[in-house]
Amino acid sequence: MPHFHSHASEIETAIDELCSDKYAETSYDGMGELSDLIASKQHPEWDVTRAISHHLQGDSVPAQKRALTVLEGLVEMGEPAFQRSFATPDLVRTLRSISSSYGTDNGVRRKLMLMLLSWHKHFMRDPEMAHVSSLYGLCGGVEREHLMVPKAEPPRPRPAEAPAPEAPSVTITASGAKIRHDYVRHARAPRAAPQTTVCPVCGDRVDVNEMSEHVRIELLNPQYREQRASLERRRQEQASLAAGADPSHYLRQLAGARTDLFGAREDEDVRARRDAAERERAREKEKHVWDGHMNSRRTAQQAQSAPSDAGLGKRASSEALPPPKRAALAAPTYAESEWLAMYPHPITLHVHVPKAPQIAPVCDGHTEVLSGLPLSTTIGHVRDRILHDTLHQAVGASKLKMWVHGRPATLRQSLAYWNLADGAHVEMSVGK
Repeated sequence: MPHFHSHASEIETAIDELCSDKYAETSYDGMGELSDLIASKQHPEWDVTRAISHHLQGDSVPAQKRALTVLEGLVEMGEPAFQRSFATPDLVRTLRSISSSYGTDNGVRRKLMLMLLSWHKHFMRDPEMAHVSSLYGLCGGVEREHLMVPKAEPPRPRPAEAPAPEAPSVTITASGAKIRHDYVRHARAPRAAPQTTVCPVCGDRVDVNEMSEHVRIELLNPQYREQRASLERRRQEQASLAAGADPSHYLRQLAGARTDLFGAREDEDVRARRDAAERERAREKEKHVWDGHMNSRRTAQQAQSAPSDAGLGKRASSEALPPPKRAALAAPTYAESEWLAMYPHPITLHVHVPKAPQIAPVCDGHTEVLSGLPLSTTIGHVRDRILHDTLHQAVGASKLKMWVHGRPATLRQSLAYWNLADGAHVEMSVGK
């Protein structure tokens, strides 16, 4: 017997428990407790709708069938007030979507239509339940003359309502759970084993009394099986293509097997370390590219006049380079995703505040150091942080321009986009 804890979403939690694989598809265990819980709440239909719709739309086929069983049991065992209100607009939309979707499993569709047919037969004479009996037609069912009885059926006997019980014996545990000691479970009459036969359309075993309706549902769309088979073939093709889309796995296997062509694993490690060292030297050289500001002009000149450790034998100032050439030198070398993979740790960033004392005294050209910045941080986040913490909003945000490696940066670009490493520099200027 499941035990339901008392919290804000206890109805949804109870339905999730009953829709799990702990219960058989047609089992009614736990329905009585859940019905009592629903009867004690105000407007429980919305919680029931959310829980049932969640399992019908996103779970596996066994969970979908189990959700339909739970919904059928709640309607069958629920109070009249719940029977009149459970068919919310959201639940109706979910049932119609399940019945008309090509992706719906055939067994789920058949179980849904049989459940709606039983509701149609049971509530068709009750004016207050017209919205429930009409669900069968809304979901693709056809009302037939043989379903209409010639005379009014006697009202379905309902169990006599027991007098209001006295205050139940309830114990509240330390965790806030309520344990009811005087609960009496009402036993259900055993169901007779139905007589089944093989359907000539799908080959499944179906109840003899439901064979005609089952065949009609199977023949609603003659092309359904071809369309479903085509959909499954496309899914398998896409899955096979996705599995073989990345050739790096097979290339690594080939490199490991053909060491005469690609070298041993140790050679690959040495080559990787050498490439990393070259990238580090390239980043050190990029730090000394003049960004166009007077504050960094002398530093760039000194760096350019120093001997090159790469053995190129060239000495030139970045000022002498034309703007297109200077921009090309400062262009990012690696893609954003590659840089994030190589440097996953946060960095320290040096931000040069604009030197414009005529606009605001805080714009004195000093350098702010920002530590612990992930490489996914955007340029806009850096600008806003300096604007609020350092400049105290003395300058309009739209007038502040960000420069990286002498090139204008947009607010949506990240630090990884510009291949910034630990200790990198970013310039700020004030526009008109």
